[in-house]
Amino acid sequence: MLNLKAYVHALSIPFKLDFAHSQARRQASDSLIVQLSDGEYSGFGEAVAREYVTGTSSSDSTEVATAVRGILDRLPDADDSIDTVLPALLSSHWPAAELPLLCAVEGALLDLLCKRQKVDVYTLLHREPRRRELIYGGTLPILPPPAAEKMLGAYLQAGIPNLRIKLARDTEYNRRILEKARQMMGDDYDLRVDANAAWSVDETVDQLPLLRELGVSLIEEPLGRDWDGMRRIGAVPESGNFCFVADESAVSFQDIEQISQDASFGMINIRLSKHGGLLRSLHMARLAEEHGLSYQLGCHVGETGILSGLGRVAASLMEQPVYVDGSYDRHLLSENIITEDYFFGYGGIASIRRNQAAGYIVDTSKMEKLTSDYYACS
Repeated sequence: MLNLKAYVHALSIPFKLDFAHSQARRQASDSLIVQLSDGEYSGFGEAVAREYVTGTSSSDSTEVATAVRGILDRLPDADDSIDTVLPALLSSHWPAAELPLLCAVEGALLDLLCKRQKVDVYTLLHREPRRRELIYGGTLPILPPPAAEKMLGAYLQAGIPNLRIKLARDTEYNRRILEKARQMMGDDYDLRVDANAAWSVDETVDQLPLLRELGVSLIEEPLGRDWDGMRRIGAVPESGNFCFVADESAVSFQDIEQISQDASFGMINIRLSKHGGLLRSLHMARLAEEHGLSYQLGCHVGETGILSGLGRVAASLMEQPVYVDGSYDRHLLSENIITEDYFFGYGGIASIRRNQAAGYIVDTSKMEKLTSDYYACS
């Protein structure tokens, strides 16, 4: 049991734009920030709870506080080393609904231990980054065509090298957006699409000619956790040249085994909050490699600089992520809770950061200002 005081800050940070996809429309970040305190130092971690991904809800503060305390009670005392906690963090027995809060607890613990030892997360984990520079892609939400065109123009001007486009069930809308994206970004530009589990088997098959016509071969999560449906899509000759990406279908370690056996997906989308934190996400990447799957590092809408910072650490430690998404703080949030944002520069290029504890420095005055609810995990 970790003998630490724990608190949860429920945030409400307005977005700069109305961010939508097929499963939800959001106007503000609703992240949950877990604070762990030993009396001298405090560490901070973040959870993004999405019911359609892991079944986790952020709406009941009592349940969240109880869940955080329950997670802490199942972890051994860390002392000054993450190594004693690592087996529990990487256990396959955590239910999917607890993984976002486990991510927040792990992040807070890493941050706390870094501050205690006066080291950064790389030194704490005895790992050196595989790369010093990352290249981020962009995401286009479901927007009215004029707003989508404006956002595409901003990505083009910023030299972003690849783009993930959220699609709807409406084929005509999808055609209009994809045609505009192809026209503006060019014939060789790397476009991929995300259906966010909104399509049926028949709708997915119906979309394939349009996607092929417009040079899109990567399709993220068309159905959700529907193994039989994905096998039916895979049996259709028209699907042969497409790579399907598992997101909601790839939550647990066991899902990797299922996906590799079915051969329905060729790639998984790793997201820190979905998988339970930095260390579990790195383990998911290793499992994917062992099972012959490629992977990308994604993010949830509304992540603050905490998950942006940890995401940058994750991307620098992974062997070979095909795509890296995230660090959209300045682009999406009207305010932030860290001392400096993690937005990338021209071409999506961003450097890793050393000597910043777990990868970020929380401004507690900003966090308190943006907190809509606060409660102790007794």
